[in-house]
Amino acid sequence: MPECIVLGDDVAHDILINLKRDDIIAFRDEISKTLVDFSATDERTYQPEPAVVTRPDGRKALFRPFTSNNGPGIKIIVDPTTPSAAGKTEARPESTNTTSKKPTLHGILAVCDEDGLPKGFINAEEITAYRTSMSVMIPYAWRSNTANVVVFGAGKTALWHIRQALGLRGEEIMRITVVNRSVERARALIDQVQQENEKFWRSPVVFHNLNHDHSKYEEDLQEAVSQADIMELGELLHMRDTSLEGFSKEQERCLRGGLVVYKSVGVSLTDLAAANAVLALARRQGKGVLVPHF
Repeated sequence: MPECIVLGDDVAHDILINLKRDDIIAFRDEISKTLVDFSATDERTYQPEPAVVTRPDGRKALFRPFTSNNGPGIKIIVDPTTPSAAGKTEARPESTNTTSKKPTLHGILAVCDEDGLPKGFINAEEITAYRTSMSVMIPYAWRSNTANVVVFGAGKTALWHIRQALGLRGEEIMRITVVNRSVERARALIDQVQQENEKFWRSPVVFHNLNHDHSKYEEDLQEAVSQADIMELGELLHMRDTSLEGFSKEQERCLRGGLVVYKSVGVSLTDLAAANAVLALARRQGKGVLVPHF
């Protein structure tokens, strides 16, 4: 009987933030394969529909089940939008998320093997933001230039966009501009990533943020966008193919250096791919709590 691994949020964060470039690429390839399977095969027909239940107090619970030949699983997320829940969330120490004062979406990822035996339970906060950002890294790998990056937002997903970009192409990135209505949150994100950059990636990048209240904000924003090589705006990207083969020359030119706009929609199978990848890393690194004969 396989052992079940339990990973708390801090452990999941430690595994993900310490990934080397080859590990990040391997993780990205797993997400890529999952998106291809979902979009270009009949795999989507075996995926249950997600469900949202809203309690009388306004609290929402999201249920995202998924299946594969290797076993089923589910992600459960609670959106604590009520004042009392928000207060509790703000009082909770957030060692890995210093960029947001909004209520954090807490939850869990549970994965079973093909026989229904539990393989792992993972705190869903860090891994959800990581797999959401990782989907954007698929087309990011195709870009010819990435010297100037503009990031809209200062939450956990934006944070992982920056981390992954630095982990994959940090030596090429010269400038990252963070655009957010809250200057405080933008500066907190920048302070955090600057410290992490010194420890993990050592990119020559210089960080900037735009002050929404500044009289020249619109002018500064237009300048930042016009000079940008990359603008990270998305959540999940559905791809039918993860190489540039098969695209026309014009399509390839656009993907490498033009403006690419896409709609981001969540795919529960990416939660399964991310969970399996993190559980495999945890086993390899000897991290987490092992529960034998669960």
